[in-house]
Amino acid sequence: MLYICSMSSNEITFAKSLLVITFMATCFCSVSAQSQTKYLRIYEPNYFVQLPTTDNKQFYKDNGIAYLEYRTFRIKKNGKEIKHKHQNTFTIDSDGNVIKINNTKNSKPSHITSYVYDENGKITSMIIVDNENNFVEEKHQRMNENGVMVEYVELSENQDTLEHLLKYVPTGGNTKSDYYYKKGKLKQRWVSEYDDAGTKLKTTLYKPNGKVKYIWDYRCNEEGVELNKHKDTTTICKTKTQDEDGITTLVYQYSNEKGEIYKNISRYNKAEKLIYLKSVKGVEETMLREFDYEYAGDDSTLLSAISKYYHKGELRNIYTTQYDKYGLQTSKDITRFKNGLIDSQSVETYEYNEADLPLLRKIINTKTGVGQKSTYKYVKDENITN
Repeated sequence: MLYICSMSSNEITFAKSLLVITFMATCFCSVSAQSQTKYLRIYEPNYFVQLPTTDNKQFYKDNGIAYLEYRTFRIKKNGKEIKHKHQNTFTIDSDGNVIKINNTKNSKPSHITSYVYDENGKITSMIIVDNENNFVEEKHQRMNENGVMVEYVELSENQDTLEHLLKYVPTGGNTKSDYYYKKGKLKQRWVSEYDDAGTKLKTTLYKPNGKVKYIWDYRCNEEGVELNKHKDTTTICKTKTQDEDGITTLVYQYSNEKGEIYKNISRYNKAEKLIYLKSVKGVEETMLREFDYEYAGDDSTLLSAISKYYHKGELRNIYTTQYDKYGLQTSKDITRFKNGLIDSQSVETYEYNEADLPLLRKIINTKTGVGQKSTYKYVKDENITN
């Protein structure tokens, strides 16, 4: 069964997926607190390629890349490549948008994914066909001015049956509604209430029969999140402060129906770049993850990033990444822990051509020698760049 959501995403995700809290609004969806969580969206095509830059789209645009052939190989202990390989060929427009991906597995064509964008460079449609041009999948989405999904459509295999539809309907005043349909029948309805300043106060999820199924309450007391148990209710609080140095701190915290509390603390510099992020669970603030970012004097050029991930408060992974003055990754060290001790270490490196375009990427386990290799070929101004 497939579930679809719009909303601000957080109230829907929090109801089910309570182990990880995401500060940035992403279309992670779960129809209710009791239903199976499904992460549904049209995935950004740049997720399917690893490049040593923090902005693939700008990288393509700045370098006039029209096509990118990206291959990955596994590496054995003896340094030899395993025969199995994966290849994606990206077609890119003049604005740096990936408009098509030709996928190949084991040297055989697999499928083709095409993307359509709006005037703001946001993806509106995705269509997948197999290597014989037979229909596989089609999705359409529409965002509002705040980047929130307000409509999502997925077509079935016969291409003319509307399987899923979510529709955002402004109802006037301080109330807005979202409707979820499946095969033409109303399955869920969300009603969000706002104050006169436009601040969200509450979102209520209704069953098809009009009965309340779940509530997300954004009205917090001065002490912060209440830790009382709320049957079928999630309490969400947000605060924003700025110090004399121009550092902005955002705190996003919520308690679920069990009274468990989750919190994200993020800090931004004067250029509005993220410099620190921490996610914790419980009153004791058990660590979930922690990120540190270092920038050059302009507060915008990223120099290094350290990411730490925890499980039940115990450190599991550390990623340390270095960048050059152009924002290109120069190195990444990956350390994994087990029972408080280092379990493995890997090093990720890149090789570049004279135009500073990456040609080769390697991730090698420093102990076993096992790893992965990626190669890049480009079409730039109708000439292939190796």
